[in-house]
Amino acid sequence: MNKSTMDEIKEICEICGYNNHKIILNKGKIGKFGEYGKLEIIQCQKCGHVVKADRRSYEEDKEFFKNTYHSLNTQTLDDEELIKSQIKRSEGIVRYLSSKFPENKNLLDLGCGHGYVMQNFMSKGYKCSGIDPDKLTVDYAQNKGSLDIKLGSAEELPYPDESFDVLISL
Repeated sequence: MNKSTMDEIKEICEICGYNNHKIILNKGKIGKFGEYGKLEIIQCQKCGHVVKADRRSYEEDKEFFKNTYHSLNTQTLDDEELIKSQIKRSEGIVRYLSSKFPENKNLLDLGCGHGYVMQNFMSKGYKCSGIDPDKLTVDYAQNKGSLDIKLGSAEELPYPDESFDVLISL
């Protein structure tokens, strides 16, 4: 990625092919001690597509989730505070989407983790499936209950096209 000025980034848009983006958010280093790197959000100046700058390649992502991600997220799996925060985090989204999409809709949660957000949607009548790239998280979620959670990524969904009415990634 090439920066021509502090605010402008020359990067090819994956949607429209235009090569001019503007930084719309810069959070600096994120994660405990900045392990996740910097969070810089850019927007294509032609089509408006919004994306994180300096993204890892698909192969780099696979390696990150296989070898690093889980060690950065070492919360205990039965941490009540963590569970409550995940459920609370989704309440506004559930209210909003429930007003737009009535119950009995098929929902896919990308990066679903342990499935706590999915449980909130299920309580409102959604049929939920989840996908997460962290094997330990998926194994835990599959063993703890009846959640439909699969190991995988958004780049290679293990579902037929048009399987879902709603997609979230919180």
